[in-house]
Amino acid sequence: MAQKDASQAQTSSEQPDLAAKVPAGSSKPLGSQSLEYTSKGVTDNDIFLLPSSDFQLLGLLTAVAALVRLFRIYQPSSVVFDEVHFGGFASKYIKGRFFMDVHPPLAKLLLTLAGWLAGFDGDFDFKDIGKDYVEPGVPYVAMRLLPALMGVMTIPTIFLTLKATGCRTMTAAMGAGLIIFENGLLTQSRLILLDSPLIIFTAFTALAWNCFTNQHEQGPSKAFDPSWWFWLTATGLGLGATVSVKWVGLFTIAWVGSLTLVQLWVLIGDTETVTPRIWLKHFLARLFCLVIIPATFYMGLFAIHFVCLVNPGDGDGFMSSEFQATLNSKSMQDVPADVVLGSRVSIRHHNTHGGYLHSHNHMYPTGSKQQQITLYPHKDENNVWLLENQTQPEGPNGPIAGLNAWDSIDPIKIKDGTTLRLYHSVTDRRLHSHDVRPPVSEADWQNEVSAYGYEGFEGDANDFFRVEIVKSMSDGAAAREHVRTIETKFRLIHIMTGCALFSHKVKLPDWGFDQQEVTCAKQGTLPNSIWYVEQNEHPKLGPEAEKVNYKNPGFMGKFWELQKVMWTTNAGL
Repeated sequence: MAQKDASQAQTSSEQPDLAAKVPAGSSKPLGSQSLEYTSKGVTDNDIFLLPSSDFQLLGLLTAVAALVRLFRIYQPSSVVFDEVHFGGFASKYIKGRFFMDVHPPLAKLLLTLAGWLAGFDGDFDFKDIGKDYVEPGVPYVAMRLLPALMGVMTIPTIFLTLKATGCRTMTAAMGAGLIIFENGLLTQSRLILLDSPLIIFTAFTALAWNCFTNQHEQGPSKAFDPSWWFWLTATGLGLGATVSVKWVGLFTIAWVGSLTLVQLWVLIGDTETVTPRIWLKHFLARLFCLVIIPATFYMGLFAIHFVCLVNPGDGDGFMSSEFQATLNSKSMQDVPADVVLGSRVSIRHHNTHGGYLHSHNHMYPTGSKQQQITLYPHKDENNVWLLENQTQPEGPNGPIAGLNAWDSIDPIKIKDGTTLRLYHSVTDRRLHSHDVRPPVSEADWQNEVSAYGYEGFEGDANDFFRVEIVKSMSDGAAAREHVRTIETKFRLIHIMTGCALFSHKVKLPDWGFDQQEVTCAKQGTLPNSIWYVEQNEHPKLGPEAEKVNYKNPGFMGKFWELQKVMWTTNAGL
């Protein structure tokens, strides 16, 4: 028996002491595999806790970067490359003139602020490369200083990013030093361009994300700490700033977004420290900081953009009539709703925003050599047309003669299918089409549209157009039955040839003053043959008549419309 007890004691002493392998506060031996999301070997690379020697080196690198980027920044003293565009945008911001650009507004607003603080009044137009800055007194050095200083700040940002990823000080210094003397980055940071703001915001986003990732990979002990929240929020602000300079920042969003999904996936696998409630908290924190904050930042800048640009400018032609009506001097008074025979109207093209149906006392150089019909983007007396029936109205003693015949009788609404003549009051000619090729779009399926006739001329059959209301695009039941100002969208079908009054984004040459071509198309796409009445006057439609106006699109309507125009314009580049 004693021998047996001794044997058991020896066996027991040979087994490993498992209790000694269990860490304090844990019920799991070290020998088993950990399922926590803490990454092995990760240290706390807090950039705020770097040694003083690193900050001294950082200061030296920044000083060298400033010397390289600011040295003789006043040269050349004339407009260089794309300063034509971005300096010009600053002028328009200061003057409040609306413009359309494919890039979001953040960097342009910052450049404008720099110029405004330096006393720039917006009178210099930056129109031509090589145009002198000095004589007009343009504070171009102050405007160039903004991208230059952003270029300088890229250097410490790169240094700190490399330190945040765990690199040695010498490696971080080498990486930052290479950026100091990179010729492309150096050159573009010395001019009034968007690239330097884009790069610093992208670099800041990378820094913030790497610092947040370092906090995250240290595991549950760091989750939701102030530093964890700080770097996650900073990443969101960096994303918002980057995409608010150029849409190429969307690639930065995709990078951070994909890594965020990886983090959330790893968190799902941590069954020990991450409960469903904690995982949801991680998800909502990232949703708020990486989606809501950037989106709010981006939209807020467009709100500032709209507040600054309140006057008409060369960019409002890209926008819808509803959008343009929100600009000063582009808004209009309420107008009578019902369009009747004898109305003096302005007719606007729906699809291209090219402007109003227009004629002027200039002839086509080819084709019929009759008077030109164009689209003109501005309000003008040459946009006014008198709507006549195909016959004169009947009075007690027979037909009433003259252009003002419709003013003396009760208004007659223009219904779907009504045949009209459109009389151009300024030049005494009527809208006209015939089987002649247009001077620019010489396609078999397009006919020339002209203004034909003279004062007292009764016209001919080629002046007749039938109103065809497009019910699916008209707003309201009444607008689908008869023509109403703004609300009714319609086509004008030429009676003799069956073609539809048409316009597209084709400009006439110098003889047409670069205005948009109008033709009569037999096979044209539906959107390009849609028109509507904007202005409407008739003596019998007095103050008591029903009035309409454009609906105010509000901020969201203007925001989404501008995004679509920017996208379409970008796609066409």
